[in-house]
Amino acid sequence: MDCKELVDRLKSPTWQDIEDPDSSLLTDAATAITDLLARAEAAEAENSQLDGTVATLMESNKKLADALREAEARCDRLNEARERANEACAKWEGRCRMAEQERDTYKIFFDDVSSKPDCNTCCREQCEYKPKISQTTRFNCPLWRGQKEG
Repeated sequence: MDCKELVDRLKSPTWQDIEDPDSSLLTDAATAITDLLARAEAAEAENSQLDGTVATLMESNKKLADALREAEARCDRLNEARERANEACAKWEGRCRMAEQERDTYKIFFDDVSSKPDCNTCCREQCEYKPKISQTTRFNCPLWRGQKEG
């Protein structure tokens, strides 16, 4: 017998349902009530378990949100550091280009000076301009004389 029939029979019982000792109306009602109570207890247990799960999920969600905010802040700091590093790198690249240009200028000057005659290749032994040891050598000297042919 389903619950609706049982409820209908309990609302308006017949004489036989009340007086007949073999009538199962009250037994059926007690069984149905017991079943309903068991289902209610199971539902409450499941509900409390779900409440615990929901609380755990909410706590995890809060921790994840905090971790996300922290990661975003860290990402912002890293982006700022990267921008500062890029600015410094651009500054040093400019300095390196200037240093390379200066190096190239000095190399051209050195190659030019190295290709000219100097006191070390001069044949004049008694030159008043010839430097002493550890002094700077003159290059492209107007008094320079090549090797004697002879």
